[in-house]
Amino acid sequence: MNQAKILVVEDESIVSLEIQSRLEELGYEVAGAVYSGEDAVSTSKEISPDLILMDINLRGDIDGIEAANQIKGALNIPIIYMTAYADEETIQRAKVSEPYAYIIKPIEVRELHTSIEIALFKSQMEKKLIESERRFRGLFENATLGLYRMNLDCEVLMANNALITMLGYESLAELNERNNNKDGYLNPNKRNEFINELEKKGSITAFESEWKRKDGSVIYISESASKNIDEFGNAVYEGTVENITERKLAENNLRDSEEILHKVFDNVYNGIIIHDTEGNILKVNDKILQFHGLNTEQFNNLTVSDLLDDKNTLEKLKAEWKKVINGENRLFEFKANKYNSNLFFDVEVFLTTIKIKEKTHILANIRNVTEEKKAKEALINAKENLQKVYDNVHNAIFIHKEDGSILDVNEKMLSMYNVDRIQALTLNIIDISSNDSSLEKAKFYWQKALEGEDQVFEWKAKRPGDNSVFDVEVFLTKITFGGSNYILANVKDITEQKKVKLALIEAKDAAEKSDRLKSDFLAGMSHEIRTPVNTILSYSSLLKDELKDLGIHDFSDIFHSISFGGKRLIRTVDSILNMSQIQTGTFDIVVEKTNLENDILIPIFSEFKVEAQNKGLKFYLERFADDPTISGDSYSLTQLFNNLIDNALKYTNAGEVKIRTYNNGNHELYVDISDTGIGISDEFLKNIFNPFTQESQGYTRKFDGNGLGLALVKRYCDLNKADISIKSKKGEGSTFTVKFKNSILS
Repeated sequence: MNQAKILVVEDESIVSLEIQSRLEELGYEVAGAVYSGEDAVSTSKEISPDLILMDINLRGDIDGIEAANQIKGALNIPIIYMTAYADEETIQRAKVSEPYAYIIKPIEVRELHTSIEIALFKSQMEKKLIESERRFRGLFENATLGLYRMNLDCEVLMANNALITMLGYESLAELNERNNNKDGYLNPNKRNEFINELEKKGSITAFESEWKRKDGSVIYISESASKNIDEFGNAVYEGTVENITERKLAENNLRDSEEILHKVFDNVYNGIIIHDTEGNILKVNDKILQFHGLNTEQFNNLTVSDLLDDKNTLEKLKAEWKKVINGENRLFEFKANKYNSNLFFDVEVFLTTIKIKEKTHILANIRNVTEEKKAKEALINAKENLQKVYDNVHNAIFIHKEDGSILDVNEKMLSMYNVDRIQALTLNIIDISSNDSSLEKAKFYWQKALEGEDQVFEWKAKRPGDNSVFDVEVFLTKITFGGSNYILANVKDITEQKKVKLALIEAKDAAEKSDRLKSDFLAGMSHEIRTPVNTILSYSSLLKDELKDLGIHDFSDIFHSISFGGKRLIRTVDSILNMSQIQTGTFDIVVEKTNLENDILIPIFSEFKVEAQNKGLKFYLERFADDPTISGDSYSLTQLFNNLIDNALKYTNAGEVKIRTYNNGNHELYVDISDTGIGISDEFLKNIFNPFTQESQGYTRKFDGNGLGLALVKRYCDLNKADISIKSKKGEGSTFTVKFKNSILS
């Protein structure tokens, strides 16, 4: 069975591997796996798969839907979308590209199998429909017979080129300019007879009449028609028209049977030679002249020996000739020679006696079988090659009779089960199945296959010699040849495949367990750190207030340090915990409509305003956005701008820090955070969003922090479908730009 070749387009490698594994288990061939829309387009053009599994959200400049549109424009390949999103906008975009299915992740194997089979079947049917339509149109337009459909008033609704040309017109519209019922027929009574017969019987065959052409000339036609109902419920006549003018003229003018015989004689497909009993050539037809490239005069001066390849052939012909003279009809082959050349061709000769004017003659009916023999030789070679393929395929092949007995096996079966051919043909299902395998289940699969349903299942096989057990995948299908039904079993050894699958499952379980342990550990550490720190901060605040009431102010710096250090420690724990949740996919967001200026930036600006004043910095919030509304997660957006503004103030010792909002021409919302601080070197810019990195490292660094701030900023942007960019120059300051696209987040 030809496996369907499937291209997997998925940018998550683990998900891609899982899908590929499922496809192979289902018996499909994975033609390739790519991770971007651009690669999907180029690979599809290169390998032309039977079907594409396309993830909608892909890395790169184009997503799965755009890639599908490009592929659809160039190739007729069925596409099934895979996505974790089922929102209305995505569905509406996907519908435009006319996918064959839309699968929501996580993917169920049964749904995947069903969707693929339906898509492949639908694609095959569409191709057959297009081909059938093309063939019908080709037959209709190129048929030598005239074809028509007309209403009961004899208005021609459809006509092919043969009919229009037959009547001498240029187009169907021109044909209908005349009154076909009145002016189209030479004898109206004959036409009425045709209509009455058609109405009476519902159909009529080979009715002969005379039609008028555009120029007034008359043609003889043979018309067959039936009365039908068209797609609109109207009664119509549909029929064929054969121009038999030549035949009728021949019947009228060529009454002499000799002339008719001469016409037939020269137009039969085979070559004909009429000899006397001595072997002299009396008459030949045009076909035999074509065989040898001669004219009639040249041929009449030849003998039979001039047309043969050697003396042995001549002796064989003489022997056959004697048998024909004695009343036997003879059919045989020999090699003929194109006269006066070294060109030979194979012919089949039928010799028989005929009587012409009471004299016995020998009729040789000669057929050129050169191409036929080549075709037979090619068929023999094809059978030999097919046997080689059969014996060298990677899987074991069994051909069973309906009762389960083995009719034939290939070489792979012998090596897989470690048996010889004689032993193989005596085996039964018990001999090659593990004791753990259910024979009732085997009977169930077998019966389904006999009923015409292909079966694919896994089985525990056994080698008869040493009783060793191994895993196989079995495909059963019913085949018919020689008028009998057989079951073909295609058996694939999947022992190693199952080991790899088991290893993948174990690795996946270990990874998930590791992620859970890490999350539990971080959550526990967060609780253990936050609880005592909050206690310290609460009691220090209480102690500070008590001392303040007593008029003691000498410890204000100590309390400030305690508060600053505690908040710094909590901020560090929050950053580590948030980064861990984002990396493990457990960070939950709540997407809602948000006014970025009113709900996020203004409260943050008010919070940092005092800190800017304490450092002697100018601090601005410039609001130039016409529409500051986006869809996003308030918590992660707040953390995003908290980190950016905190960094700007931290690394700026003099000058200003500015927050600026604005829209561009495409209604995209931008936020700039700019400062006149220490700036960032070109070397560090490429690593700026990596976790736990700072331009100044070690215990001698000038600024505090754990190196997670900007790494989290990048993750927060990704969560809110925003882009971030940076411009900076060492010693002159930096500008971070966050761009929000004008789309509803999913």
